[in-house]
Amino acid sequence: MIIRRLEVKNFRSLKDISLECEELTTILGRNGCGKSTILKALDVFYNVGYLVTDYDYFGKETKEPISIQVTYGELREEELKEFSSYLSGKELCVTKIINGGIAKYFGVSPQLPEFHDYRKLAAIPKRKALSDLIDRKSVV
Repeated sequence: MIIRRLEVKNFRSLKDISLECEELTTILGRNGCGKSTILKALDVFYNVGYLVTDYDYFGKETKEPISIQVTYGELREEELKEFSSYLSGKELCVTKIINGGIAKYFGVSPQLPEFHDYRKLAAIPKRKALSDLIDRKSVV
């Protein structure tokens, strides 16, 4: 598997960036534009024991979580089988969210777009909206 896309939010000097990757990707830019921070974000993604500080948050704003998302492509057959419930096509997308110093990893699983608005609701309104949807479908 290789990295196809990297998305970083609220990490050091990177407020919200997205980087498409190929088999060989070069990062060029002036001093202080975030080249090393992109590489550090990858290091933080893979380092399960990384201890964040206030300086790791964009503008030291610790209320917004740090999000580092890596999308992998060109998975081998055994990887396709192992991660089958988390694949979108033949890509695997994993997100590390760091909030208040606590880090969690999430795999993105395919979702039905018809339920997008329901997923945004809080628990009780979501239950009511889904119950209403079931009632409407039962009547038809």
